[in-house]
Amino acid sequence: MLIALLVPLALAVIIYGAMLTRAAIAARATPKVEALVLGAVVNFFDTLGIGSFATTTAWMKFRRMVPDRLIPPTMLVGLTPPAMAQSIIFLVLLGVLVDPVLLFGGAIATLMGGLVGAPLVARARVWIVQMIVGIGLTLAAI
Repeated sequence: MLIALLVPLALAVIIYGAMLTRAAIAARATPKVEALVLGAVVNFFDTLGIGSFATTTAWMKFRRMVPDRLIPPTMLVGLTPPAMAQSIIFLVLLGVLVDPVLLFGGAIATLMGGLVGAPLVARARVWIVQMIVGIGLTLAAI
């Protein structure tokens, strides 16, 4: 069962990496040192159980790294490769046992959230995105 989950994950990593690299080259985009350090710190804490989305949102908002309406899609693009790497490390190298239904369901939910949610956020008005992020952060704090 683990092989059946890891093969699609490995293919997804390869395809996502190729698409992200092609888009970055076309846009002549390079990550800034601050963004790389932020990603390393929040993903380290993510492995300890502290979610990376709230801390990343707070830092991006505080430092005004991207416009508010671009924070969710930026985080999805930036935090997906490390999450894929973490999942491979935990499943293969560390041998962590995870219920296959939970693992598959979480992966599908994340994929659908990115495919459906990111385009909605990109077209939404800024105040709506701010309100939703604010409510989400408040619920996470509670």
